[in-house]
Amino acid sequence: MAGLRELLNEQESQVMNKSNQCNTGEDGKQRGSCGGCWALRISLLLVVLLVAGYVIDMVVMGRAADKQNANQQMTTMSSLDENGLPLGYPFQPDWEVTPREVKAMMDRGEDILFLDCREPEEYQRTHVEGTVLVPMGEIANRLEELREYDERPVVVICRSGKRSLIVANQLRLNDFDDVKSVAGGTNLWSQAVDDSVQQY
Repeated sequence: MAGLRELLNEQESQVMNKSNQCNTGEDGKQRGSCGGCWALRISLLLVVLLVAGYVIDMVVMGRAADKQNANQQMTTMSSLDENGLPLGYPFQPDWEVTPREVKAMMDRGEDILFLDCREPEEYQRTHVEGTVLVPMGEIANRLEELREYDERPVVVICRSGKRSLIVANQLRLNDFDDVKSVAGGTNLWSQAVDDSVQQY
């Protein structure tokens, strides 16, 4: 866009210079425009049309991209299996629990410890109601605090399910027996359970 703007300015400058030269005779008197001036003016008009066409193309392409993104999101939303997992998701039942299973546990009033192991700024951005924030980097220093709840089932969530698996393993290594990671994290929770939880 900057290149087109420079070209437009250059063409306009040429027209003005040529017009000034042609409109002034050797005696200093004004006279009519010559054919060269008209050619430059036509050239300038073509550049203006080129710029306008470029802008229109960018608007159309932008709208098409927005529509494509929306369609992709709708496809993702509709591509969950009966358990609320993405089709083909490599679910590990010994280590993971689905967002819908956790929601059902909460609805039944089960006494679980629902940990969110993301960073504080992520938690402020969006989180599942009922979670307790304990960032992954603080787990080791807060084990004694967490032991007060070691008789409860522990469920760990992050954004995508990767950090929560690491934390689940860390807790199991420290004698927390019933610990699982939420498959797909908050992003899948948004798709499968509650879309008010923001995806990012």
